Amino acid sequence: MIAMKEQRHSQSYYGESFSTPKIQCTDPIVLLERELAQHVPQFFTPTSLIEKVCSCFRSRRLQLEESHMRKYLKLANTQVQAYSEKNQAHERALYKLYLLVFKDAIERVPKNLQTHKWLEIGFLTKNPRIEFRSGGFLGLQSIRFFIKNYHEVFKQILANGSEYFFFALSSINITTFLINFLFLGKDIYKQQSIPTFEVPMATKDQFKTFCRLNQDSKQTIFELHCYALRYLYILWSIESNKPKLKRDRSNSDGPPPSDNSQQSADYNKIMKETWQFVQKIMDTCEDVSRLEEMIKIAHQIMDQNIQIRCRK
Repeated sequence: MIAMKEQRHSQSYYGESFSTPKIQCTDPIVLLERELAQHVPQFFTPTSLIEKVCSCFRSRRLQLEESHMRKYLKLANTQVQAYSEKNQAHERALYKLYLLVFKDAIERVPKNLQTHKWLEIGFLTKNPRIEFRSGGFLGLQSIRFFIKNYHEVFKQILANGSEYFFFALSSINITTFLINFLFLGKDIYKQQSIPTFEVPMATKDQFKTFCRLNQDSKQTIFELHCYALRYLYILWSIESNKPKLKRDRSNSDGPPPSDNSQQSADYNKIMKETWQFVQKIMDTCEDVSRLEEMIKIAHQIMDQNIQIRCRK
């Protein structure tokens, strides 16, 4: 049941304030749809003549099952959080990541988990907390999921490209993209978290596809991240093997080195290709409802795209 009460201003699900006619709806699903209708009006394009004539009649429903929306809201509430050193769950997850990667004995774990070892997997400083500013807690969880479930791929990346491909930073970039792409973050509409790249936003059908798959498995966003990161690494490997690239990490700020305009252009290009790869997965999975099917499709698309690219 939707609880209603009189109030001059309404607080949205994402924390943004907007005016209402002295009525506040407290149902999170209705608030989410209202927020999307305000910021992503193409989700609610008019379909009937009366809707086209008068915007007040336009539908504010996404036509998603309530269970899909509630699972989406649960993902946004539990995973999409700013990383906080004061949050024990966040610190515990970082501790587990350290043990997962470096496999040190517990008594050898560095104080405050600050060590130059983090640079070995693509962080830029000895304190990885600093670099979770955009990806937040979800960025940390995504790295853990990748290393745990695709450990051989992770080892291959470190062996073949750790000097030039910043694994951790690239992973956080992709997580931040997914947060923006899927409207998961509080400041998603401002798109302040990835100023370097033109980040696309999911279409209505792509958003509905994700919600349906997320209902099937909470690992959906992590698998999307994994395939996007694998795809990005493969593209980076192809580009880095071209003779035109002269790599120098000594003056680097991240992938790619900031003082090399050619590498920067190439990295931006393959990031854009990676976004398109994710969009294609969502488009192809329009009638898919199981995560296992999405994984098969993602693998097929990745193989097809790489074969086409290698023939160019």
